[in-house]
Amino acid sequence: MPAVDTSEARAAATGGGRVPALDGFRGYAILGVVAIHLLGVSGVLAATAGTGTGVALWAAFSNSIDAFFIISGFVLFLPAVRRGGELGGKARFWIGRAARLFPAYWLVLAIGALLPLLGPRWAGGVTPSAADIATHLAILQMPMALLDGTFRIGFGTNGPLWALSIIAGFYLVLPFIAGRYYRHPLLGLAAAAAVTIAWKQAVDWAPWIFESLSTRPPQAVAGVAVDQFPGWAFSFGLGMTSAWAYERLTATVAPGRLGRYAGLALLVAVPIYPFAAYLYARVALTSGGNIGPIARQDTFASMLQTTMRGAIILAVACAPLWLQRPFANRITDRLAELSYGVYLVHWLLVMYLFTFAGLPTDGTALAFLAWVAAVVPASLLFAAASRRWLELPVQSWVRRRLNAPPRPDRPISAEASAPP
Repeated sequence: MPAVDTSEARAAATGGGRVPALDGFRGYAILGVVAIHLLGVSGVLAATAGTGTGVALWAAFSNSIDAFFIISGFVLFLPAVRRGGELGGKARFWIGRAARLFPAYWLVLAIGALLPLLGPRWAGGVTPSAADIATHLAILQMPMALLDGTFRIGFGTNGPLWALSIIAGFYLVLPFIAGRYYRHPLLGLAAAAAVTIAWKQAVDWAPWIFESLSTRPPQAVAGVAVDQFPGWAFSFGLGMTSAWAYERLTATVAPGRLGRYAGLALLVAVPIYPFAAYLYARVALTSGGNIGPIARQDTFASMLQTTMRGAIILAVACAPLWLQRPFANRITDRLAELSYGVYLVHWLLVMYLFTFAGLPTDGTALAFLAWVAAVVPASLLFAAASRRWLELPVQSWVRRRLNAPPRPDRPISAEASAPP
């Protein structure tokens, strides 16, 4: 997911320093996102709907996007923690984030906009309008989806692009709150929790508020409303407070003692997490469909799972290196580097293959494996190519421009302006 560069996880702030475990969590999170989508398109989720197996699958793989938001809060706030609350200039921050977010995203948008040219079998032959394209270019797809019942996220064929609106919202807000959050990180986390609780409860208790704003059918409004940016404030806040705690703990507690503390924290959080995941996933017993937004309307279950996930991420980040090994190795490092591109393109590939390839959808393990073989390598290849030839060159160019010495408005003299 969403857009956190691995290089930032390695050297997240002035003074350097890497948080190795974050790469692994990002890598495993993208596997979870892709897995739940392929379990759906292969028919496995439908075949196991309302059963214990279905709940177990949702518990294992669903809501993995939450990990990306926690890690985004951690990685992007850590530089401010190490600078005493200073994130840097707003314009500089936003330009740097745009250089990371937009190139691959706009490329995928262009591909999605052109695919209807394949013929009427693709997305009903409907070409996105200029308004659709403009809304996606500005990453306003989630607010627009709430307001306009006819609006289709990802032009109707790349629904996971909804998360880009959420991460862009965090990028927009972070420079305004970084300093205050650094001074009061626990109060900031409480405020983020209050925002998320209030938003989720409003969706549940006062749906008429959102229905009055939307042209969607009333039964569809809640699923879009709950996934707006305020519904994820707690995830970002948990990541930010974890960054503050990580920096404080690693600076003040001896490594051996910190490792013991981390181990004790894992002994508490790891057994609770499956229970939290079950509470979140049990909605599958009654919904029998895409339960993501439905389950996230359950304030207690969704926030408990987020809390336990954040606790595990922080504990592993503080743990001894041997315990971090499953999260910090060459494989997870590379997977983390490619996770953004994989997230952007994998569902577009799913839709293309579903339309033209005739892959099995009978809900068997072989059907799921066929989809894995068709989608995962192609997604990784796209992500590697996009990173190598598009994303990194753009980011490098932007960094050079941002770090270039200022040029005088006009030369002081002819000698000063002459080449050496």
